[in-house]
Amino acid sequence: MASEPSWPFGAAFSSVGLWLGHNICAYGKTEIMLQLIHLAAATGFLASVGHTFAHPDLVLPRQSAPTALCPDLQIPSGSGGRKIAVVIDSSSSNHGTDPDDLRVAAGRSLADVLVSTAEATADLQADQLAIVDFDSSATVIYELGDPAAADFSSIDSFGGTSIVSGVEAAVDELTKPESGPTADRAGIVVLTDGQGGSVASLVEQINRAIGLGIRVSFGFLAADAEGAGDPDVLAAILSSSGIYSAFDNAAAQQGFVNLVVSHGLTNGGAGDGDTSTLLAGLSIAAKVDPDGPNTFTYAAQDGEDLGFTVTSVTAGNLTCALSDASGAELATASSDESGLATINVTAPATSELQLSVSASNTSEDATFLVMVNSSLGIASHSEVKLTSETSKKHNVQMDRMW
Repeated sequence: MASEPSWPFGAAFSSVGLWLGHNICAYGKTEIMLQLIHLAAATGFLASVGHTFAHPDLVLPRQSAPTALCPDLQIPSGSGGRKIAVVIDSSSSNHGTDPDDLRVAAGRSLADVLVSTAEATADLQADQLAIVDFDSSATVIYELGDPAAADFSSIDSFGGTSIVSGVEAAVDELTKPESGPTADRAGIVVLTDGQGGSVASLVEQINRAIGLGIRVSFGFLAADAEGAGDPDVLAAILSSSGIYSAFDNAAAQQGFVNLVVSHGLTNGGAGDGDTSTLLAGLSIAAKVDPDGPNTFTYAAQDGEDLGFTVTSVTAGNLTCALSDASGAELATASSDESGLATINVTAPATSELQLSVSASNTSEDATFLVMVNSSLGIASHSEVKLTSETSKKHNVQMDRMW
């Protein structure tokens, strides 16, 4: 267990505890609480408050320099023994949507958070990672193996887009003979700009994965992150207990990957499929709670300008209410003819805000999207590292992109 660091801004910055959403950090039988420590910039321009989640088995964040602008988000690696396929879009459209190849950087960050062969112990199994590159067709560029040796260097931006071929290749790789158990121990994470491909065939492959016990998560870099995705694809992803997220900034792909990691890469002992925590710049999908309403949380900073957009996909009419930490209602909204409900507020204090969403359609597959935009920019996790003190936990650095 690591010793407690000396916080560079004194006890005041580490004394305010907020739940960043219990569902994002639910890891099956082992409840691991995330730690999100907001630090002030050296210039004093940005004032932040620490968000600490106490848990007796949680390793504290790395020591941060006094000049740090960005906080640390700590995420456990889980119990190991997982098979994960990262499926990355290499089509020509990425020249325009992701010219800096940030989807590749996000894929590398996922590889970093997995348990490598060298990190495995008698009590901690090594994970296996596969990398699938797809454009007009899919290629497994790194077969299931040690995450530490994963090579992403051949991913380019050339060719058409066949997302279904990427998912199909990932399922084939995860289920190949002698690769170990698949059901509840395997996951697929897709990074794509979402342009092109057969919806029916894609849903078929996602359902194939579901039948094999594979969790599937999709991150779509889309021109309209607030707009509704294809209802059938969205419903299939949620049925796998995976995350569906859309974003219009390539830098948000880092935040998406780490949201998936904290949510749980697989169905076994690594998250329950619920996504109740909102991160700035990421649109996430949810199934309507038939017992309603659905509740989401956002860790706001004093004076932060926020725009919440809730989009009905197949959920019918929506009614939304935003409340502060005390339960006092800040604003309400109902969906318009296009299915959108919007709430714009300035956070009255540094606290956890709660957004509740009620829907007129409470059928099993009724879905909607929730997005929050912030005056502080998007949440982007730029670094994932194994802590030196323990082989079971990793640190993830979370940045604001300006």
